[in-house]
Amino acid sequence: MLSLYERIINLLATHAVPYTEYDHEPILTYEDAEREKTRLGWSGIESKNVFMRGADGTYYVMMAVAGQRVDFARLKELLAALPNKIIEV
Repeated sequence: MLSLYERIINLLATHAVPYTEYDHEPILTYEDAEREKTRLGWSGIESKNVFMRGADGTYYVMMAVAGQRVDFARLKELLAALPNKIIEV
């Protein structure tokens, strides 16, 4: 069975989505993001991405920009109410 990483890379390749892969230190906070942004010469706004897997096996990606807090209890409620319209990876 392919790892989630391999499945995402395959999905990008299948749909001819261009991307650049960067090797960097773990980014767990906005401060970490700022440090890596400076070190690697990136531009843009810091964000956090959370990859989640629902009880039914559906994967979701949640993104928050710098300064936002995530209410995971509310997010869980919202995901439970969504119809399955997510591309399977």
